[in-house]
Amino acid sequence: MSTNILSLFGIIFLVVISTVDSARVLLLCEEVKGHQEQFTILAEELVNEGHEVFWLLNENSPFSETFHGLHKHPVFFSGEQLKFDDLEFYDFATQTALKNPGEVSRIHEMAAQRLPVLARTVLMDNEEVMRELEEAGIDLAIVSGFVISKYLYLIPHRLRVPLVTLADSLEPWHVRIPWLPSFVPLSILPMTDRLSFVERVQNMFLYIFFHVNSFAPPLPNEILETYSQYGPISSANEIIRKTKLWITSTDPVIDYPKPRMPNMIEAGGLASGPGRPLTEPWSSIVEDANEHGIILVSLGTIHLPKNISTKLLTAFASLPQTVIWLFDNAESIPLPDNIITSDQLPLKDILPHPNVEVFITHCSNDDQFDAVYHGVPMVGMPVHGDQFYNARRISHKDFGVVVDITKFEPHELNSAIQEVINNPSYRENISKASLIFHDRPETPVERAVSAIQQLIQFGGDHMQTYATEMPLYQFLMLDVLAFCGLILLLILVVMALVVSCCWSLMCRKTPFETRPLGSSMDFCLPGEYVYRGITYCFANKVDIDMMKDWHTRPSDVLIATPPKSGTHWMGEIIRQMRKFHPEAKGSEVSMFIPYLEIDLPQVPRAIERSDSIPAPRIIKTHLPYEFMKQKVEQEGLKQKSDQVPRRFPPVL
Repeated sequence: MSTNILSLFGIIFLVVISTVDSARVLLLCEEVKGHQEQFTILAEELVNEGHEVFWLLNENSPFSETFHGLHKHPVFFSGEQLKFDDLEFYDFATQTALKNPGEVSRIHEMAAQRLPVLARTVLMDNEEVMRELEEAGIDLAIVSGFVISKYLYLIPHRLRVPLVTLADSLEPWHVRIPWLPSFVPLSILPMTDRLSFVERVQNMFLYIFFHVNSFAPPLPNEILETYSQYGPISSANEIIRKTKLWITSTDPVIDYPKPRMPNMIEAGGLASGPGRPLTEPWSSIVEDANEHGIILVSLGTIHLPKNISTKLLTAFASLPQTVIWLFDNAESIPLPDNIITSDQLPLKDILPHPNVEVFITHCSNDDQFDAVYHGVPMVGMPVHGDQFYNARRISHKDFGVVVDITKFEPHELNSAIQEVINNPSYRENISKASLIFHDRPETPVERAVSAIQQLIQFGGDHMQTYATEMPLYQFLMLDVLAFCGLILLLILVVMALVVSCCWSLMCRKTPFETRPLGSSMDFCLPGEYVYRGITYCFANKVDIDMMKDWHTRPSDVLIATPPKSGTHWMGEIIRQMRKFHPEAKGSEVSMFIPYLEIDLPQVPRAIERSDSIPAPRIIKTHLPYEFMKQKVEQEGLKQKSDQVPRRFPPVL
């Protein structure tokens, strides 16, 4: 009896715990097949954990037929007024990238036309649906972080519920995460984390450009004004920064390692799995493939231009392997015997088969994770968007090779395929990555759902960084850098002033003086003075004016030399020749042979004490002799002046 009572209490306890821990989760995702597949896997795991899942879907969405069952509630909005659907948009983007790669701006123009219409349709024209969601008592919203579906963030803003973002890539400056342009390339650039100087410059400017000019146009003002009644809002990015949990479909086994915040979870490969058993006719086709194996081809659900399709068929026809290609042969192009095509190909079920030698892919994120999951080397043929970034990962990590789909020739593709097949290093590298991917305690979807459940139970404030509340200039420390730059500039200015003052003090001249424009020299350096076209290093205007009143004596000897040209040497020779104070030695000589224009310690300039110097006077000067030539000749010193010529290089 006691055992039955304990069992009953245990069942009641489990029911109570399950009821307390369960939550109502809203999924918001754009009409993109790959993204909706990820949301489907996430929804199934949430339901398995006892949560109720609501999914806002277009009434014409193909997922509306599959998303039903216990604890799964599709909520449909009417989209009849939309001028075109997502498949048309992505097909247009693909055709533009393949046929007119120089006109990629047309894709942005089409998105700018499409997004406001879609935003008004979902947010303004389906008020009954929005009220239904308000009455459903939603506890949490999971939103796709795709750049052209930012309008979806206004729904959790209206419902006032915590926000989880599931995205392939992030906008680092909007999100406020410490990804520097020095080692984290934007996901639209075919670059690695080992950036050259030119690549860092390019990456930096694109960081700035896409932060200022987002690919997605801003939401119409009428929508922002309407949804501001649920809380102040100026843009969708303002709501995105309030994300409590980021789930990124990345993984370091295939992507480049990047810094992560506590509220960021890597769950790349959400839609990857072991595959289901093949059904007919595919089981027979795969098993009966020739001894050379299978080449699996998926370039997405796109309509390839006929010239590219023809080149692909020509390349495949020359291969000994069986080629299985996800391809809608709408133009009924004749197919060689070794090529099998279908627009409904079970790729995820064929890829694990050991007969598959190479996977030719357009480098979508999901395709790459499928290849890593099963350890199959790749030949990448990117078309547009982040596929070029993904393709660069293939070549960087040696998981395969990359071929330009717009410029390739059949023999080039053939060579690339043979290189991947015959070089065992590609399979070895991706097999090692596959082992690392599988050697973890949780699968990607388990890791994501575990983080979501922790958020439901405890909230996410303890993992939220304050950076999300900072203005961009503070986050990038632009104010600190500006302050440091100002301090550095101030130090340089002070140093320049100190050097200038020291130079002026050494020369006892005015710090700077210019001559009238039009003269032979329009400027002079600190400590210099220009007079009648001649630059004087040891004289200024006052000295020049004093020279006009200075007079020579018939007994004077004037020694005129440039600096460092034997001035003292010549003065000593003349002093001894004239037996002028023969008892003087060393520095005492300067007492008796002063400079005309230069002050020395305890030896005033001769120009200031010319009358007090007894005859016969020996006077030195660094002024050019030409300056005093007329005065000397007029006053009788023509035969009593010494010029000391010297070549210029020894003076220096």
